[in-house]
Amino acid sequence: MPKSRVRLTLLKDAIKMISIKVILVYLVVVSAGGYILYLLDRKNWFCIWEQDNDGNWFTDCEEGFWLEEGTPKENNFKFCAYCGRMIKQVPYEEEKEEQNV
Repeated sequence: MPKSRVRLTLLKDAIKMISIKVILVYLVVVSAGGYILYLLDRKNWFCIWEQDNDGNWFTDCEEGFWLEEGTPKENNFKFCAYCGRMIKQVPYEEEKEEQNV
């Protein structure tokens, strides 16, 4: 086989390999791009845990959690066990009755 034909075959193989790598990188970037945009929206950084009057905690990701004692923060919870986002807790506060005078 002449040298020019060998070089041409090697060049074609190299182009195929580069093309495959470029396509794979493109797919990774495109799929990660949506997640990056999701994370750039600051409200998506936190999972809000709200406490009800019985002491149960309900999460933004539509799960429920019960703690025997204390709040998630007092129990060293930093991230939601269900969605992995940082926890922002909203403890239950009894509504004060307004008295008509």
